[in-house]
Amino acid sequence: MGSFDKHRDFVERYDRGTPPYDDISDEEALDRYREAVAGRSEEDFHDSAQEAFSRMSPEERATFGVQLRDQSDQRDLGFPGQSAQEDRFEDPELLARVTTRANREHPELLESLLKGGSAGLVGGTMGDGVTGGEGASGGEGGMTSNPAAKVALVGIAAALVRRSMNGGQSVP
Repeated sequence: MGSFDKHRDFVERYDRGTPPYDDISDEEALDRYREAVAGRSEEDFHDSAQEAFSRMSPEERATFGVQLRDQSDQRDLGFPGQSAQEDRFEDPELLARVTTRANREHPELLESLLKGGSAGLVGGTMGDGVTGGEGASGGEGGMTSNPAAKVALVGIAAALVRRSMNGGQSVP
């Protein structure tokens, strides 16, 4: 399967799938996310993030936003929205802005949410050897699925890929 076909297949599975996209592995989600984000403008990322978050339920957005904020707090990154309450993360535009800033300033933070499991703990993914509690990543490069992070990253990647396939424009 060629690269174009592989990306089209990914977008089609996202479009017909149901979160947490069981037919898309965590590894594939990360691979497609990394490929889709590479070299993209901040505006494309923001618009794709907003599109992805608009498709998520308010509860999924709030969960992802809180995990992103908490992961940032654990690393003392001075993350935007640190004082934001959970219900504010239900807003797709706010969450897109926060996620775009995270991608710009600390791109590894977004990936670590998927790698870190539902507790949002990094579990040694930054090479510090510290493991989190329940839900943390275990073993060499192992991943424990985090449904909210997976839905967000798969959605952002699919929206970015769709934009590339459609000459920079999103087609819902």
